[in-house]
Amino acid sequence: DPTLTTPVPLNDPNDGMCTFQVCYIAQAPTFSMPQFTNGASADDPFGDFNVATMSRKTPMVVWTPSTIACQSTTFTYDIKIVHIINNQPPDDAIMSNGTVYENYSLTATSALLPDNVMKKLEEGESYAVQVTAKSPDTKEGSLSFVLINNDGKSSWRMFRVTDGDVVT
Repeated sequence: DPTLTTPVPLNDPNDGMCTFQVCYIAQAPTFSMPQFTNGASADDPFGDFNVATMSRKTPMVVWTPSTIACQSTTFTYDIKIVHIINNQPPDDAIMSNGTVYENYSLTATSALLPDNVMKKLEEGESYAVQVTAKSPDTKEGSLSFVLINNDGKSSWRMFRVTDGDVVT
């Protein structure tokens, strides 16, 4: 049963039979930065969404590592940031808009955005970020096959940039 999070013995190990584990679903990354602020204003077109704020002083995106309960697997991460245009849904922006920043095969669970990228991000504009976890074990036929929830994609996080400090 792939929904189980702990290994299940398939036979009695005292019978001299081989015991093995079927364990292959990993969690997709989740964001811890940029952080959510105290809430959107009433006239905010994205008032129904949680909007995070990224300070130019600490231009970081941080996420939790993908994990799997019963085996050791190495994950790498791809990050993508897009500009949200004219109040479009963030899902659409991630799928169709050109990237403002992207990086591939990161081994860390954070990305410090370069100065040239931060100069492109305008205060008051909305952006969406998504991280995708990848592993060589996600290829079918791998002896330690791993399936990552949501194809390894985190939920998107919408954010805006500020020149000031972030108040949470």
